[in-house]
Amino acid sequence: MVDYISEVISFRGITNEKGDDPLRELRKFIVAWKRRDGTIKGEIYRSLRYDSDILIWFMAERPEDIYDAKCGACNILKGYEATMGFLSIYRMRHRPKERSGRHNYFVAYPMSKSPEWYLLDEAERKRIIAEHVGIATKSKSNDDIISYTTESFGIDDNEFVLIYELKSIANWVAVTEELRHATARRWVVNERPILTGIRLD
Repeated sequence: MVDYISEVISFRGITNEKGDDPLRELRKFIVAWKRRDGTIKGEIYRSLRYDSDILIWFMAERPEDIYDAKCGACNILKGYEATMGFLSIYRMRHRPKERSGRHNYFVAYPMSKSPEWYLLDEAERKRIIAEHVGIATKSKSNDDIISYTTESFGIDDNEFVLIYELKSIANWVAVTEELRHATARRWVVNERPILTGIRLD
């Protein structure tokens, strides 16, 4: 099992005067950063949220690499305002399976559960989570959604950050609606703010 540090940051302040020049520079920086050993994610998305314009997602083995990536991005986007960020740990328990097609869309949001959740018997918690995962994976609308459940206990303001790479935003909404019927919903106390973006090529 490998632990990765994950950080999602949103920025706003794009104007027509700036054009895309900072984004081209940011792309070059991220491509160079991704060549390092231990980095697995360095992605840029155009944000669909009303209060942000750009989303950046970094994932690497070393916290120092995430710090360097964040500082480099902030330096390039110094005319922009960082509006929010999610810091978490992704525990890669097995080699990810090969995915088909492009996942051009992105969703990330923090999540916390009530104290009562952690007082449940471990076997019961596993059963409830298995039901939740089963609903998502068996959904007719699940067109190969890539899911990352990352943990933020003690390092950020929430307990988890849920991150998804998608082929269709509409299909994602349909799967999420189905998950509203899962038993696990009883213990969720926060699932916002939600960041949604389109991959910047």
